[in-house]
Amino acid sequence: MINILYWNAGIRTEEDRHSIRGENVRQKIIELILENNIDVVILAEYTFDMKLMCDMLSVNGKDFKTAPVPEDSRAKMLVSMKFNVELIRDSKYYFICSINNALTDFLIAGLHFPSKRYAENRDREIVAEQFMDALCEAQSEAEHKKVIIAGDFNADPFEEVMLKANYFHALPYADIVENKRERDVYGKNYQMFYNPMWNFLVI
Repeated sequence: MINILYWNAGIRTEEDRHSIRGENVRQKIIELILENNIDVVILAEYTFDMKLMCDMLSVNGKDFKTAPVPEDSRAKMLVSMKFNVELIRDSKYYFICSINNALTDFLIAGLHFPSKRYAENRDREIVAEQFMDALCEAQSEAEHKKVIIAGDFNADPFEEVMLKANYFHALPYADIVENKRERDVYGKNYQMFYNPMWNFLVI
């Protein structure tokens, strides 16, 4: 089993980095990686040096490397040395990488979409459209559809950008997604995704 950690760390500025809170967040991330045997770490709003994080983990017996994600990406990634990692697609708001070794081969996408404070719903929908186009291209190149998407969508599970077929098409039913995989909408097939965050909604 592969263990993946995503966290929007909220460390945005030089002041954040040098604050007690910033140091506490970095230490907590390291503790989470060690305690939960994490293989892949995706971080948003994390302005610390990712290579320094690798060094700190190495001291604790965990060998990681930075993923080849552009500097201006709003999400970054560390990957266990036991995996090969290749960047397939990227933008400011997301990246899509191929991760593989002798036992597994899958795509992983990390994202951090525009904030509701500064952007409209349509802005997130535009980025979602761009992301889904990039994901389809990445899946075609990889010749499989095995993908994990992790990130800060800045949207609730029931919003249109999460549910609509032409966006994330992310449903609360794991069994339906596993058995059906795709859904025909007006003559076009759309891949379905399972969104486990529905489990955390209190009704």
